[in-house]
Amino acid sequence: MRQFLLFILMMAAPLVAGCTDYQPGLDNLQKQIDELTTDCSKANSNAESLQKMIEAISSNESAVSYTAIKEGGSVVGFKINFSESGEVTVYNSNCALSVIKQDGRYWWAENGDPIMIDGRKVEISKESAAPQFKVEDNTLKMSLDGEATWADAASLPQESVTGITDSQYAITVTLADGSSIAIEKADVFGLEFAAPDMIITKESPSVSVPYRVTGNISTPEVQVIAPDGWLAKAQHTSDFEGTITITATDPCNSSPVCATVSDGHGRVIVEAIPVTVDIESFAAQQEPVKMPILAWAGLAAHASQKGYRDMAAAGFTLNMPHALYSTDQVALLNEEMTEVLGFDTVEDRFQKIMDAATGTGIKQVIYAPVGSSDETILRFINKWKDHPAFGGYQTRDEPEPGDTDTFLKMAHFKELVDINDPDHFCFFNMRECYTHEESWYEGHINELLTIVKPDFYAFDSYPCLINDKVDAHWYKSLEVNSRLAKQNGISFWGFANACQFDNNIVKSDTKAYPNVANIRLQQYSNLAYGAQGLCYFMFELLIGNNFGGTVTPGHTSAIQPDGSYTDIYDAISAVNNEIQNLAHIFLGCNVTSVRHTSDRRFQPPVPYSTTKFMEEDYPAELDDYTVEVKKPVLISQFSNGGHRCMMVVNKSFSETDDVSFTFNKDIWQVNKDGSVSTVAKGVFQKTMDPGDALIFRFD
Repeated sequence: MRQFLLFILMMAAPLVAGCTDYQPGLDNLQKQIDELTTDCSKANSNAESLQKMIEAISSNESAVSYTAIKEGGSVVGFKINFSESGEVTVYNSNCALSVIKQDGRYWWAENGDPIMIDGRKVEISKESAAPQFKVEDNTLKMSLDGEATWADAASLPQESVTGITDSQYAITVTLADGSSIAIEKADVFGLEFAAPDMIITKESPSVSVPYRVTGNISTPEVQVIAPDGWLAKAQHTSDFEGTITITATDPCNSSPVCATVSDGHGRVIVEAIPVTVDIESFAAQQEPVKMPILAWAGLAAHASQKGYRDMAAAGFTLNMPHALYSTDQVALLNEEMTEVLGFDTVEDRFQKIMDAATGTGIKQVIYAPVGSSDETILRFINKWKDHPAFGGYQTRDEPEPGDTDTFLKMAHFKELVDINDPDHFCFFNMRECYTHEESWYEGHINELLTIVKPDFYAFDSYPCLINDKVDAHWYKSLEVNSRLAKQNGISFWGFANACQFDNNIVKSDTKAYPNVANIRLQQYSNLAYGAQGLCYFMFELLIGNNFGGTVTPGHTSAIQPDGSYTDIYDAISAVNNEIQNLAHIFLGCNVTSVRHTSDRRFQPPVPYSTTKFMEEDYPAELDDYTVEVKKPVLISQFSNGGHRCMMVVNKSFSETDDVSFTFNKDIWQVNKDGSVSTVAKGVFQKTMDPGDALIFRFD
């Protein structure tokens, strides 16, 4: 019809000027020209609207709503309100363009076929302009380059939009050629917080903010976005309500704390949580807590301020020098030791060692004259108790089972210290359980607990043997000491081997060379059982001491006879500093269970006196776990500061271990630098280094 009309217009043009009898016909033709101009205007509007609609769809925008446009009771078009672009109006009358989708892209079309320019289709994008139509010199023209150039057009394209349908998740625009464009629907939803702006301070670093999901969505998912290092999680009480808990662990990072709510179909709304951090209240930070870490047979022969500062940098807090006191202990110091120290008397040796440690961060634990007269003991206490580098008193080491006389002497010494120097501690060290029968060992430890009544005590064990073997009695010792210490309301300290030596009598008891892996295994296992202090034997090599002929002279330690540091020193330093970063996790913790996964190579499949990790031991957040069958782990659960934690230790100090845990909610992992990171609900997989530990926090 439009093509024929234009032909008549062009043929009649020469007659118009001189022939008024044709006026009625010309008026009718002018009316049709005006209608064509109006149709062009609608086509231009539709083209711009289609362009805007396709751009919004290509940018993954969603439709918030749509409204039908009616004229004379009939629907002539639609208004679609997009989430970002706003309102778009599309008419379903004629004089409109078509849109087709091919190869995942949208193209302009005329009567169902792509519009071609120089043999190429015209894509709908932000970089290209929408087609424009106009009537000029009684001729229909079209521009495809933003009205820069115009070309004759045979006709306006046929109608493109025939209707819109609405479903739960989409608005569908149907084109005249039968194709359709689905526009994802954006339901209006969000989060409301039932709390005013809350303030986080040093005194109150945690806040709980109730929330409610608003809008018509069926499966909302709420998560929290917090600054790095903060603890933040959503605890759901129902699908639409819950509480968001936030703890500022790094108050200097006060980035906004936000929550997201998703409708389960990819649409996400971000809302700021009404929380403000009072940075100034955190200005006076307390000194970080430190795990007591002691070097047994520590720095003495080469005592110096630099040496003790190096020890502090290596994570130590206590040094037990081998400048011994009692007559039998002094006999271990040969002439070479005396020559190195430069002093003849034990008291002179102590003075040099104590003075060198002053102001370095290292406190000295020195051998005391246990069993001497009260006069000698009191003179010793008064001599050292006020020295700034004094830390405590070492009593008799590893008293023999049934040696009641020694226990009574230790108890009497402690009584005198409690009365005359209550600010310093007495150090008591017990041996390990070395048989399968543990009843004697419990009785032996109870000798200390009932006669001496220590505030804390240590036991030593050096379980890492050559060929990646672990002494079978070690875990029995840990089980007994952890249990008895807890029953008596005190703490125990554990040891790690820090020197490599060959046992000349029992070859199979040759210790593995200390490295990061086996030191980690020993100390993280001690901590998993609840140890509140850690020790190392032997730190500085004892000159001439071969432990009654059992040890090959010249064995290696952290510090050699010439004062040089070995790679053992570096390994100890690496592990100590990891542990000091985590001291706030372990100090004061309450161990609730320690379990072992099984190893089918052994009978029983878990070590003597230990318990297998069973489903009834799972924390509430754990659904399942897998560990390599031949590479078992130790799993400890404990609480501290109102938080529940789970610690996993790889029990091999030579091989990695692949572990997998399935959690039914978001939790946190405590990292080796002391920070925390979120572990998302689902499967957590990790290849653990030899002897290494994983720590999870549940709340």
